[in-house]
Amino acid sequence: MVPTGVILLIAVPLMILQYTASDPHEQYSMNEEFVKSGYGMCSVITWFKRIWSVKITPAYLECDDGFRTNRIYMPEENRDFIRNYILERIPEGTAVRHAVSDDA
Repeated sequence: MVPTGVILLIAVPLMILQYTASDPHEQYSMNEEFVKSGYGMCSVITWFKRIWSVKITPAYLECDDGFRTNRIYMPEENRDFIRNYILERIPEGTAVRHAVSDDA
């Protein structure tokens, strides 16, 4: 039988790594109808036509559809493309807020 301490020694670092900035949860994919972030059971899909607010920061976009917020992390080399792709597909009149830093 494996001692509880050994299980915790393995599980805690894995749980911490699951939520770090370089984690694959920050993967995204887009098409003409939605943006998806994360992978597997942890993925979040936001339909462009349902977005009612967008928060733009230097590192990510937060798309809110009134039900959940989807944070899309943008690699530096693709930031302009991702931002423009999403903003071109959201409904007219959607609230767009620009934050100066990622903390705002």
